[in-house]
Amino acid sequence: MKVYRCGYCGQPTNSDGVPLSLDECNAITEDDLKEATLVHGMCCAKEWCDNIPEKRIINVTRDMAIDAGDLSLEGEEWIW
Repeated sequence: MKVYRCGYCGQPTNSDGVPLSLDECNAITEDDLKEATLVHGMCCAKEWCDNIPEKRIINVTRDMAIDAGDLSLEGEEWIW
């Protein structure tokens, strides 16, 4: 069984960093956890983003706002 874990807190996740359900976690063995691949877990996305050494701030363009489906976002700052 291929297991992934959040590199920040260790929570078992899928390959996209989405935390597993309780039943899925219960099916994981200690040996599986030792061999787990670390990913950026969605469980700690905020903490991970807050610890990026250099935050990038971009201004939302009209095209970006259109893509997001919310024109009110145009001109806003977005921290990345």
